[in-house]
Parts: sequence; structure tokens; C-alpha cells
Amino acid sequence: MNANLKQWLVLTRCSNLPTVWSNVISGWLLGMAAVIQTPTVVVPSVLSGTFFVLLLGISLLYVGGMILNDVFDYEWDCKNRPERPLPSGLISRSKAKWVGTIMLLLGLALSAFSAGRFFKLTFLLTIFILWYDVAHKGNPLAPVVMGACRALLPIIGFVVATCHGIYELPSTVYVYAAVLGIYTYALTWVAKYEVTPHRNSYLIERLLFLIPLPLFVYGSFTYWSLGAVITYTIWIGFSNYRHPAPAGISARVADRIAAFSLLDSIVSGVVLLMIAPFCGTEPMIQVKEVAWLALLAPPICFGATLWLRKFIPST
Repeated sequence: MNANLKQWLVLTRCSNLPTVWSNVISGWLLGMAAVIQTPTVVVPSVLSGTFFVLLLGISLLYVGGMILNDVFDYEWDCKNRPERPLPSGLISRSKAKWVGTIMLLLGLALSAFSAGRFFKLTFLLTIFILWYDVAHKGNPLAPVVMGACRALLPIIGFVVATCHGIYELPSTVYVYAAVLGIYTYALTWVAKYEVTPHRNSYLIERLLFLIPLPLFVYGSFTYWSLGAVITYTIWIGFSNYRHPAPAGISARVADRIAAFSLLDSIVSGVVLLMIAPFCGTEPMIQVKEVAWLALLAPPICFGATLWLRKFIPST
């Protein structure tokens, strides 16, 4: 891999991108399942052009936000993380600023275009990203804002999928968004201990085991969701065993970022339950598409995150 390209990939933390895709896809699938349940609405193809434009737009928002995050953290990184691409001089700060800004604006344009009348949600996501980049250091509201960024992803996925006539978000989507937001909030606090290992993250670490329960308890029971909860619990517990604190905090954070896709697998069980009564009915092709994407997307995104982080650090 070209050395300069690798530094840009490190700057963007692109190894985490599959978790972003997984969050958006799960919201999209909840929306497609809602469309399938509405007999008066023509069900479009699941893998439509709008779907891919949305994923590209959200990806650019994430990458641009990550680049600008390092731009605004430059002085802090010079003291605490001098190995990062900007303080080490491998990438100039001015170039990073322009590339990050262009990507953020392009991501906003694409995601807003795909969202149609719901473009305000993508503007809100962009504002939250910028707010976090500029003002997160030492700000107690920073984890809340970061949590809001994640919480918006499935909501945006849902509303874009249902632009054909279904506009009311079901309570499942709100619960799902809240779970992602709380998980991100807790994860952001754990990440703070990477450079302050003397601080105790014991309570927050225990909270991580409970986070999936509202989504599992609120949603109707499926064996798929139960399996996803068990897998998530084993993954977090195994991570704690492999990476004891305080030295293992950074590795724990990386494992918890990957676990976003395991939370999305819980939602897959809800999606499968929503479309189950429509198996064998028209439009059968769309029902199969939703089912296969629900089953495969989160595990693939989880595996992709683990593979990519071998080359590109997650934090």
C-alpha cells in the first residue's frame, strides 16, 4: 500500500466505516419492512440507486468529519498522540482541512439528495459532526452529541426507505436509535481513558452489557435477536478478558466500535419478524431481498471492520 495513501486512511479511521453502513442499512431495512407491510404502496427494489447514494453520502460525512476532527485536535495530538498523521508531519494540516471540508460538503449534498423532503435530518447530522469536531475537548456534552450522530443514522435510513408514502417512525426505530445513542455515549466516555488510564471506567464498562436489553425486550422475540444478544455479550466479555485495563483500553474501544454491527444484528431479528407474514406473497422478490440483507449485512460489516483494523487503526 502506498505510504501516503495509508496515512490518509489512518486519518479517516476508515476501518470503522462498515459499522456506519451497518447502522444505516438496519434503519433502511426497517423502513423497507414497513413498506412491505403497507399494501397500498408499491415496494421498490431494496438495493436501489437511492440506497447506494445514501450510503456514499453518509460515508463521506463520516470520513470528512474524522479528518476535520484531527484538524481541530492538532495541538492536543501534538502533545498526546504525536504519531498521528498531522502532528507527525506526514500530512499537512492545511491540506487535511480542505480535503475534510470538501468531503463533508459532498457527503451532505449526496445524503440530502437521497433524503428528499427529509433533507433536514442530514443537515442536522452535519451540524452535530461539526459541533463535535470543533468543541468536544473537555466538553461534557460531547458524548451526547456523538451519540446523537449515531442515533440519526438508522432514522435517516428509515425515512429514506419510506419516502414513497410512509412517514411516521414506529417506536421500534426510536428505541433502536436510543440504544445506539446510549451505546455511543458510553463508548465515548471509555475512549477518554485511552490517555488518562488512571481513571476508572468500571461502571461504564458494566453498562455496556445492559445496553442491548431495551431493544431485545421491547422488540418481539426472535431466536435470531437472542443469538445476536448472546454474541454481543460474549464479544464484550471476551474483549475485557483479552485486554485488561488500563493498558487494554484502546483495544477495548476498538472492539466496542466493531460491536455496533452486533447491535444491528438484533434489529435484523425484528426485520425478519416484520416481513415473515409476507413470505410467499407479492412482491416476493423484495421480501427475499430484505431477508437476505438483514441476515448478511451486519455480520459482513462486523467481519469487514475486524479485517480492516488489521491495517488501519480504529482509534
